[in-house]
Amino acid sequence: MNAVVHEFPGLAMRFLRALPVQHYRDVLSTIDEALVALRPLVRPLVVEVTYVVMDLDLGLPAPDADLDAPSIAVVFEMPAAPVCVDLTGLATVRAEGRPLSSCVASRFDAPAGHVVAAANGRIMASEARLPGFRGDVLRLETRTGAVSVPVRHDLDGAWVAGPLLETPTQPPVGVRWSYEGGMLNLDVAIAWSSWSDDPTGSYLVEQAARALVASGWERT
Repeated sequence: MNAVVHEFPGLAMRFLRALPVQHYRDVLSTIDEALVALRPLVRPLVVEVTYVVMDLDLGLPAPDADLDAPSIAVVFEMPAAPVCVDLTGLATVRAEGRPLSSCVASRFDAPAGHVVAAANGRIMASEARLPGFRGDVLRLETRTGAVSVPVRHDLDGAWVAGPLLETPTQPPVGVRWSYEGGMLNLDVAIAWSSWSDDPTGSYLVEQAARALVASGWERT
């Protein structure tokens, strides 16, 4: 089986979930639930969480408010080569089996009338399940040439990880979230064709989408 890297952002799906501003502290626990629903398709290796100062009444970012060290990287599993992830300048926390919401501390350094919310985040590095794959290497075509990607096997199937040096901003399956105005947005991006051009891979993606909808998300 061969695969190709799609132009950014690849095949993208967006999901929405209402989360009142008063419950801004529930952003990460809600994302934890989404990651559980997506786990048969994609597992996070490294996740970046970014704090944002928000107006508590409107739930909108405060454009003039600055934070020290606004972003943190949560490491679920340190990726091995050839995965390439740049943690320069980021504080890091090892998950050690804990969910995101237990790894990232609440912050209380917002000005009066504002709060600090974990409003933005993304999977920096992920491991994605390859459908029906039995080999040890996936040949991936990138804009700079072909790459041989190691395949890991466990009881759940075959898995590949990224991003790679040749695709530094695109893990095989990416997840981003943003929170604003009482609405939590979740974007799932399929960067490699194993999950877009292959019928079995597409089925895995649709299964994951249905699991998100069943857990309370709205697909747009």
